[in-house]
Amino acid sequence: MGWSDYGDPDYDLAFVTLRPNSHGKIGELVGQNGIVVNSGYLNDRTLLQLRGAVPGTPERCDGQTEAISLFDLRVQLDGCTVINGSSGSPWFANYDGHLGQINGVTAGARSDNDAPVTIYFDDMVWDLWTGFKGAS
Repeated sequence: MGWSDYGDPDYDLAFVTLRPNSHGKIGELVGQNGIVVNSGYLNDRTLLQLRGAVPGTPERCDGQTEAISLFDLRVQLDGCTVINGSSGSPWFANYDGHLGQINGVTAGARSDNDAPVTIYFDDMVWDLWTGFKGAS
């Protein structure tokens, strides 16, 4: 059940596991971010938007999260606008300019104001994350 079965936007999330090469694990070589779950709906977050296939520096936007509505499990980032091609861009808690803790991944935009949206990072996300970490 979820995105792969029904295209449900409340479950639009994926993780990727990379095997170590002769130099080691990628996270040990370039740094790695943790994740934050169950942090509530009203938080300051930093969004680093990557423009699809266009190389360059990600564009930073700092905003405040809020629930989209009582019946929508997703979160929007007020004060930011989605850049075309930026689906999958990370939302950070405690971002220091290099690393932070991921608390969202852009999965589209609100149709009425172009605010980025993500699924709410809850226990389901934590279980998926720890399952993939264990597989690496």
